[in-house]
Amino acid sequence: WHNAGDVYVRIKIKRHPLFQRRGADLVIVKKITLLEALTGVTMEIKHLDGKKHIIATAPGEVLNHEELKTAKGLGLPFYKDPMSHGHLYIEFLITYPKKGSIPALNIEKIAAVLNGKTVKSEGYSKTSKNKILEEYKESDQNNSPHGYAEEEEEMGGRSGAQQ
Repeated sequence: WHNAGDVYVRIKIKRHPLFQRRGADLVIVKKITLLEALTGVTMEIKHLDGKKHIIATAPGEVLNHEELKTAKGLGLPFYKDPMSHGHLYIEFLITYPKKGSIPALNIEKIAAVLNGKTVKSEGYSKTSKNKILEEYKESDQNNSPHGYAEEEEEMGGRSGAQQ
């Protein structure tokens, strides 16, 4: 099998709980609240070398869901050039408030601050062409492979077929 003196080593790479590596760059996925997305984020990150870094969004900056930001030079050192470093990328995932957790009065205040308007149900009737969105239910899906089975049955035959 093996020659005398051969040494075999098996290395198993373990995932880091915070960082993902892409070459000399590091990536973090950070969950933030809607409030943080609208008003700014400041966080402390303990780097792989043990140093702590304070990272913040620019004042007044609004973050979008799955937005990617860069902290230049906070990645890993380049191979054979330990004075140069890759970047740290942070992907922000916004956690939205739970359904029904914001009182109507607060919704009006939020809309006023954001210069928006709130949806009013006044003047809405079920006979009008307006629709109020409902919760998605998988059971409501049209399971016909062609998407027109019920319509065909009502019409008394297949669409496009000569009778």
